Amino acid sequence: MTVTPKQGWSLIARARNHRNEILVAASVFVFLVFLPSLAGAHILDLLIITLLFAIMAAGLHLVVGLCQLFDLGYAGFVCLGAYTTGVLLTKFHWDYIPAALCAILIATVAGILLGLPTLPLRGDYFAIVTFGFAEIVILLMRNWTPLTGAIRSGWNPRSRSLWLPLE
Repeated sequence: MTVTPKQGWSLIARARNHRNEILVAASVFVFLVFLPSLAGAHILDLLIITLLFAIMAAGLHLVVGLCQLFDLGYAGFVCLGAYTTGVLLTKFHWDYIPAALCAILIATVAGILLGLPTLPLRGDYFAIVTFGFAEIVILLMRNWTPLTGAIRSGWNPRSRSLWLPLE
């Protein structure tokens, strides 16, 4: 196979762009490794919440953008994983890593169980079913007081605040 000069320059340009992407990713990684020792608790709190929203946006982009499935139930899976982690940490006193892995497993199983019968659906029907799943999960987590400890509310603002001290 022969490579024309134009194709050769194109390959070199692609390699340079790839090298730049690797350098940027490595720089960001090094910055994030040293950030906890440099920043205060408030900055770290904001960064963690920002990265969590970025992860949710990337997952939503995968489902809606690339797969073109209008999924309104995405919040239900996030809620299921978050409440699973919270319950395992507070009620059962698990360590964080096993609790997070268990939450991932439970959200994955719920996604498979919901996905198998609903993937043949398209358009509005798929959106309605996934929206119903999200509402069922959110209502269960808010009202299942013996397990989640919630008293018809999702968040106690006195437990932690990002912007205003509530004491």
